[in-house]
Formats: sequence, structure tokens, C-alpha cells
Amino acid sequence: MRKKDGLWIILVFLLLADTGYTFRQHQMEPLDGDMPGIVLPAPHYEPVLSAPFGWAAATGEATYASPNRFFVHWAMYHYFRWAPATLNTFVDKVDSITLSSAIAKSGAHILLLLLLAAFASRGKGRRSFWLAAVLTAPLFQSAGYYNPVMGIIEPSPTYTFFYAWPSVLLLSWLALVRRAYDRRGAAPVWETLSLFALTLMLPFTGPLIPGIIAVGWLTVAGYGFRQIAGQPYRTWAATIRGKLPLSHWAAIALIGALGLYSLYLGTLSTEQQQSFDLWGRYQKLPAGLSKMLTNKPGLSLLMLGILLQFGLLRLLQVEARRPWVRQEARFLLLFILLYLLLIPLGGYRDYRPDIVRRDTLQPVLLILFYLWGRSSLLLIEADRFKVAYALPALGLLLLFTLADITAVGGPSCQERTLRAMSQSEEDTIILSPDCRILTWPAIPGQNTRLSGELLVMWGILEEGQHFKYED
Repeated sequence: MRKKDGLWIILVFLLLADTGYTFRQHQMEPLDGDMPGIVLPAPHYEPVLSAPFGWAAATGEATYASPNRFFVHWAMYHYFRWAPATLNTFVDKVDSITLSSAIAKSGAHILLLLLLAAFASRGKGRRSFWLAAVLTAPLFQSAGYYNPVMGIIEPSPTYTFFYAWPSVLLLSWLALVRRAYDRRGAAPVWETLSLFALTLMLPFTGPLIPGIIAVGWLTVAGYGFRQIAGQPYRTWAATIRGKLPLSHWAAIALIGALGLYSLYLGTLSTEQQQSFDLWGRYQKLPAGLSKMLTNKPGLSLLMLGILLQFGLLRLLQVEARRPWVRQEARFLLLFILLYLLLIPLGGYRDYRPDIVRRDTLQPVLLILFYLWGRSSLLLIEADRFKVAYALPALGLLLLFTLADITAVGGPSCQERTLRAMSQSEEDTIILSPDCRILTWPAIPGQNTRLSGELLVMWGILEEGQHFKYED
């Protein structure tokens, strides 16, 4: 066996081990309090499932919650009805529920990691691809110490569907555009159809996507204007036509228009909270960012690591660094700046008192993960690279790996409680508030009626049974 083949096998083994451990971490996380309202669904969410593009809300015919999030509601509604029932053919009812949650989270985790690795490696072969994946994997803090600031995959299944899965779709959309850009020619039919399917879906998925589209448009427009300023029409028109096929330019225009429409729909949601005016929200932004960087300094360490990698690339005069920094890194840093400045426009939520949190910062985190993976890969593949240059990066990755270690051996309190509930014959089951099922710990008085109905649908409870928490 060749040395390169051995390295490739080691890289794949490391990723498989990390994925298996992460899957178990996801399986042990509790089901959240928003799931019953979405999966049953609750009356205030029923209109979402019958209006993919929120036209009734836009025309004033109806008012309801989340009119611009049809596809994520539709996905959760069908997935958590189909997956537990399917898995129950092979495992018991409790395991079918926890496995369904873990599969949804791990699927998003794996796809995001592979997409970031693909962007970082630029099609340089499987060795570069798997190396980029290994370099990025420890940054995904699934349940450990740095999860509160770097948790791409949320402990909550609902938040995974609302944040991580839309990010998967967005990166897939960008990957299709990037393939066409690199090809400099007509795209295969399947790519074009996939691009337009994602173009129609994306603006009506997660809460961040419309804002990301708007910021992306602003950034691209500013960058493009800077590139063509002073050039005659024929010159810049030919340049634009040479970058992408006309179909892809049409998709970019369409997703921008739909993104703006979705932003407008979001303002019509009955879930809007205006506890703080716009200026009050902007006043909270600096404190929120400071907490993200200092309370648990994982994000600060990552940023320092990226700066170190950039410094080493410059010190070694790596040629590939120049076009990458000029064409991409600067663009992404500008995007981060604009995105952070526009976050307060998204409104206020009492469960997010500091405006920014790991969920609202997910685009920023993914960009930082990409910058880390790409800069690390360029450094390792540089002609003048020495093992000593990799020691800081290895130290940082080891730190993140150790920080994400959690107990995964025995059953979680959720598994134990669900099994006890499934064996109970009481009409009213009294549970300890220390282990909540399908309710939010931060809302101790949350009604358990819908939660009980969902457990009946999953076969954990019988008709007529319900549960509540002891006082």
C-alpha cells in the first residue's frame, strides 16, 4: 500500500470515528418544546402548511405565524411523522424517536462538513478533500464546552431544521453556482434544474436565509460595481456573460427578488416581538458580541488561529494566497461586517436577549470555518511547509476535540423518562421538572397538552393519557 493511500485511509477513519461519536451526542439531546406545535401542528401553524409562498398573508387575506417558512415547517411535519414510524419497524418506539432526531441532526452535520471541505479543497483530489474535512470537523462543537458559542448543529431538533438544514441548502446552491463559475460554460441540465429548485425553496425556509440573501446581494453588488467602474458597457457586459451562464444569472436575480419578498412576509408574522425599538436593539449588539467572544472563548481562539494561518501564508509567500484573499476572503469579511450590522433589523426575541447568539451567527461561523479550512489546507500544501508550522493548528484542533467530549455511555434522562411513560398505566403521569419532555426548560409553565398529543401519535402514550410536571 502506498503512503498516500495510507494517509487517505487514516483521514477517513478519523472522520468516521468523529461522526459516530457525534451521532450519539445528538441522540442524547432532549426533544424541544416547539416540536409539538409544528409536527401536529398547532392551530396557529396550520395556515403555513397550506401556503408555500405566503400569498394570503401578503395580500392581507389572513394573518398567521411564520408565513415565509413553509418548506421548513413542511419538512419537520412530514419527517417526524414518517421517520419514527419507519424506524419503529426495526427498533422500539423510544429508540425510533431519539434515532429520528439524531439522524436529522447528523445528516445536517455531515453535509455541512462535506460542503465546507469541498469549498476549501477546490476539487484538488480526494486527499485534499478529506484533509480539509478533518481540519474542519473539530470546530463543530456538538454538545461540549464551546457548544453555546460554536454549535452549528443545535441541541434542539427544531432549531436544527430551522438553521442548519437551510444552511445545507444555501451551501448547495452556492456550490452549484461555483461549479458553473469554474467551468466557464453551459451547465448540465440537472445542475440548472437543481439550482432553480433551490432558488424557489431557499427564501421560504429558515429565518436567517432572507437576510443572508439581502446581505449577499448588497455585497455582490458593491464588489461588482467596484470591478466594472469606469469600464465601457461592452467590456463589463462581456465580462459578466463570461463568468456564468445566463440561466445562473437569472437564478441569482430570482433568489434576490424572492428574498426581499420573504423579508416582507416576515414582517407580517404574528410572532413578531417589538419589546425594544431599533435603536435599543443596536445598543444591545456590542454587548452580545462581546459575550460571544469572551464568555467561552472558543470563537476568539478560532479567529486568532485564522489570523495565525494568514500570517504564516504571507510569511511563506504562498502564491495561491494572493488571488484567494483578493477574490474571496475580503468579500467574505465584508459580508460578515454587513451581516453583523444588519442583525438588529431582524427584530427582538425574549429568548435571545442579546440579539446575537450561535443561531443568528451561524452564517458567520460557517464562513470562519471555511476560512480556517482553506487557509490551513493552503499552508499544509505549500512548497516551503514544515511540520513546525502545523503545531499551533494541531494544538487548537486538539483543544476543540477535548472540549467537545461529553458522557455518551448510558441512556439519557429523556430515554429513561420516555420508557417509564410508555410503561405507565396512569391517566395523568407526573414527571420531574428536572427532565423535561417536549417542553422548554426556560418556560417552566409551558402547557403539556400538545406534547402529550404528540407522544400519543408516536405511540408512547395511549389515548386519554397525558402528563404534567410535579410542583
